[in-house]
Amino acid sequence: MDVLITGAGGRIGSQAARLLLAGGHRVRGLDVARGPVVDELETLGARVFVGGLNDRQLLAEACAEVDAVVHTGAVLSSHGRPDDLLIDANIVGTYTLLTAVRDHAPALRRFVNLSSDAVYWTGGDVAPAALPVDEHFPRTAGSVYGATKVAAEQLCWSFLHTYGVPIVIARPTATAAPAELITPGSVFGRRWFTGGALDWWASRPSLAPADEELRRLLRDSGAAPDDLFVAIDAEGRSSVSMTNDARDVAAGICLMLEVPEAVGEAFNLGSTEHSDAELVRYLGERLGRRVHQIVHPGKRPSWYVSSLKARSLLGYRPRHDVFSMVDEALAAAATGTEVSA
Repeated sequence: MDVLITGAGGRIGSQAARLLLAGGHRVRGLDVARGPVVDELETLGARVFVGGLNDRQLLAEACAEVDAVVHTGAVLSSHGRPDDLLIDANIVGTYTLLTAVRDHAPALRRFVNLSSDAVYWTGGDVAPAALPVDEHFPRTAGSVYGATKVAAEQLCWSFLHTYGVPIVIARPTATAAPAELITPGSVFGRRWFTGGALDWWASRPSLAPADEELRRLLRDSGAAPDDLFVAIDAEGRSSVSMTNDARDVAAGICLMLEVPEAVGEAFNLGSTEHSDAELVRYLGERLGRRVHQIVHPGKRPSWYVSSLKARSLLGYRPRHDVFSMVDEALAAAATGTEVSA
C-alpha cells in the first residue's frame, strides 16, 4: 500500500511510519516542520511533505492516488496550546484533509483517524459511572480538546456516509514514549516529578481550583524538585489509570489498515491499568528518589478504557505496560542510547 501519515514526526505517527516501512509499504509523511524524526523517516524511504493541514495545494499532492491515510496530525491541549489553534488544526484541518482525500484519492482503501479517549472524558472531578470505558460510553467531552476530537470524528463519519470514504476511528488512551516517563518536564513526568509539576503550573495563566490546591499542598510538603509525589484521598487510595506505549498504538493502527471489518468502526486502544501510587513507588525505587503522598480530596478520578473490541475484531495485543516502559527508558539512559520517539 501507498500510505500517507499526517503528523509523521509525532509519537504515534512516526511509529506507524516505521512499522509500515519495515513491512514493505510505501509511506508519505506529512508534518508541519522538519526535525530529527522526520529526517530519519526520509532516510528510511518515506517521501516527506512539510506543511500544515490548511495547505490545500500541498494536501492535494500528498493525497494524490494514495491507498490509505493515517491521520495522526493534531494539536494537543497538554502542550499548552490555545483553544483557537485546537479548533483550526483538529477540526478545520481534518475537514481539509478529508476533502483532499475525496477529490484526489478515488481508490482509497482506508482512512484511519486518530481520535482520543478524551471524547468520553467529562472533565473536572467527575468520575465515570463504570470502568473500564468502552466504545458505547457517551461522547460527552468536557474539554475543548475533547470536543475537537468529537467534531473530527463526526466529520469523518459524514464523509463515510456521504462520499464512501472508508473511515476507521482509533481512540487511544494516554500514550507515551518510554523516555517521557522519566523526564521531569515532559507531559507525563510532570504528573509525578515535583519540579516538573511546579514549573508547569507556574507557566500557566490560571489553574483549576483542584490544581491550585494540589500546588499549595505540594509546596507545603517540603518535597524537593527531584522528589516524586502522588495524590491520594483520605483513605490512602490513588487514582487508577492507564498508559499506552506509542509503539502499541501504532501496531493497532496498522491492524486497522488490514482488517476489512474495521471500516465503519471505532476502537479504543489501551494497555493494562495501574494505580498511580504503584507507578510512582516503582519510579522512586528505580530512580532512588523520595516519594511524597499528598492527601488531596480533589485528586483526579480513576480512568481507563476497555480495548476488548480491538482485541476481538483486530487481534490487537499490546506488548508493553507502564512498568516495562520505565525499565526500557532507564536502560536506554544508562547506556546513552535512545528509544525511538
